[in-house]
Amino acid sequence: MSRLLCNWRSWCSDADLTIRRFSPHAEKTPHLQTPDVGRPIGHVRHNFVLPGLEALLLEVIDNVSAREREVQDREGRWFSLRVRPYLTLDKRVDGADSGAG
Repeated sequence: MSRLLCNWRSWCSDADLTIRRFSPHAEKTPHLQTPDVGRPIGHVRHNFVLPGLEALLLEVIDNVSAREREVQDREGRWFSLRVRPYLTLDKRVDGADSGAG
């Protein structure tokens, strides 16, 4: 996961959907905090209105294909959520890289 480019509202989860890291902008939206690292995404209280986030991440990991969804935060702002498989240097799927902008 060391090659993650933490640009704008991005976060990375491993194959069991545990948050590994996130960009500073993800602290505001989707409202991730430092103690969330190491926690399953399903246990994190994010501010996206997105039922089925875990299923979306698993779909990306299982199918090794990117997905994009329009999502809204709890303040009514819209974002484009992009989720793509995180591949290691030896092309092994090791989680999902997500970003909203």
